[in-house]
Amino acid sequence: MRQRRTRQEWQALLDEQPRSGLSIQRFCQERALRVIPMGRKNYLFCWTELGAEQLGILQSLMVTCRLQGINPYTYLVDVLQRVGLHPASQVEELTPRVWKSKFADNFLTSDLALYGKSVP
Repeated sequence: MRQRRTRQEWQALLDEQPRSGLSIQRFCQERALRVIPMGRKNYLFCWTELGAEQLGILQSLMVTCRLQGINPYTYLVDVLQRVGLHPASQVEELTPRVWKSKFADNFLTSDLALYGKSVP
């Protein structure tokens, strides 16, 4: 009985998988998230629960950038400059996956890069 139900559920999952575009196997995502437990001792220094939650969001963004093959620094510099000008109704465009297809070829850079160079 259990085996039959498991097979039925597995088949339903396999039927749904091509429509969602997601892989059933998530080994690469799980491997990428292993970086987060290494920072657990650092979470003691967040001081507040809100600070720890924001650190988790930031780490999640960094891992997502790595999985998408995006330089996290480039992504953050670009998104932090766009966020004030970008329409709130299109905020999904600023997620790493969509950002890569829309803005990665023409990303915004920081003016701080200019200060590091000597002026002739």
